[in-house]
Amino acid sequence: MTFIFTPESITGTLVLELRQRHKLSRAAFSEMAGFVGRSTARLSNIELKESWKPGDREAVANVLNELTRGRFDPRYHAQVTGTPEPEIPTPVTVTVDVDDENDIFSSVQLNVQPITSPPTPPPLVIDVPTVELIPDAVDDPTTYRVSNGELQSWKRCRRKWWLGWYRELTLRTEDFVNVRAIGTRIHRALQRWYVPEGEARVDPRDALERVIVEDWTHVTQLAHDRELSDEQLGELARQFANTNNLERAMIEGYVQWLEDTGADAELRVIASETPITAKLEVAVNGEDRPIQLIGLLDVRVTRVTDDRRLFLDHKTVGDLSSPTVTLPQNEQMLHYDLLEFLNTEDGEKRCDGALYNMLRRVKRSARANPPFYGRVEVHHNELELSHYKTRMLAATRDVINATDALNRGESHFDVCYPSPRSECSWDCDFFAICNTIDDGSPGSEDLINMLYRRHDPRDRYEKTDGKIE
Repeated sequence: MTFIFTPESITGTLVLELRQRHKLSRAAFSEMAGFVGRSTARLSNIELKESWKPGDREAVANVLNELTRGRFDPRYHAQVTGTPEPEIPTPVTVTVDVDDENDIFSSVQLNVQPITSPPTPPPLVIDVPTVELIPDAVDDPTTYRVSNGELQSWKRCRRKWWLGWYRELTLRTEDFVNVRAIGTRIHRALQRWYVPEGEARVDPRDALERVIVEDWTHVTQLAHDRELSDEQLGELARQFANTNNLERAMIEGYVQWLEDTGADAELRVIASETPITAKLEVAVNGEDRPIQLIGLLDVRVTRVTDDRRLFLDHKTVGDLSSPTVTLPQNEQMLHYDLLEFLNTEDGEKRCDGALYNMLRRVKRSARANPPFYGRVEVHHNELELSHYKTRMLAATRDVINATDALNRGESHFDVCYPSPRSECSWDCDFFAICNTIDDGSPGSEDLINMLYRRHDPRDRYEKTDGKIE
């Protein structure tokens, strides 16, 4: 079936979506529509501002009809055909039982369902090209894939990099009640709220309950596999429930904050959980080596009031002031901003930076002092991005040199020496075995094999089915 677009039925968002699906630049589309001149501002105003001049709708409708002739797909034309919204799943009631009648987590029933009336008006949606991982670069063993996480590990402690990124080790045990676990559950809850139009949105409060059930189901399975006693499981349940109460307070307050401030009202969600990459080269010992920068953006948005492209990055924090002091130098934000810049086509408006979205880890009791939530914009000019790119390539060169040396059989004591600090006890997963590596303890490798397992730390930068592992 061939669908015929009428001038009255099309919108700027639809034009943008179809143009990108057919991989046409604004210049190419403008030429097809007969727009005079070299500037693409006319098409940009149509797509982003719904600004139509006389005759524009007819010209654009002709192009869309030609592009989609014989290839109608209702997924592309929901705004025109009136395709119904995705069906909302029926509520799921999950009961978690713990053999302790006094435990606050015993027999907790969670009525989990997507919302029908969101706590804030749904963000508007505009689409831009999603930069997926490049298959040939992923499969090419000569291309080194480098993330900001790896570079930060290298800069923090070479031994930590050696164990975590070169040997690809991670703890066998999983901590479901520490600060990292709290941040992950909050992130997963918000992930189901900030989605593009056409995807089912879930109230963060309900999404959190689903996440809690998912994690607790995993905990109980691990407890069964490891033959934990009822008393041990009950104690774990108490700790888990206490952590969940903090998370519920954080998310409940965040939803209220959105209602009170309208912080999301001006944002159009472009995409969520977006892998983004860029191919570059770095000179290593006189040889140009291919590398691939990788990153994963939490949310891409456009702010309608000033037409700025931004990416939203969720962070759970101890306080709102400390992170903001060094945000302009925050290399994670610089890394993401550089990736966005490198993926901007000629003539396209570049990303303007980050919205650092902070949620305090506090229950908001009477003794707690507000504010509990905040957003800070982080902008970098092209000179800053150029300087970051220079030092990023320098650090990557060092990492590749170290990798080559280790592959040649050189000693990790010489190549990847440690950088001990007072915070090692809480910020490094390898603290327990670090001294045994240095003091010649017998069975050091056996201990490593007992405490750690192999995993690829780059897997999280791959596109998943809406989840972060």
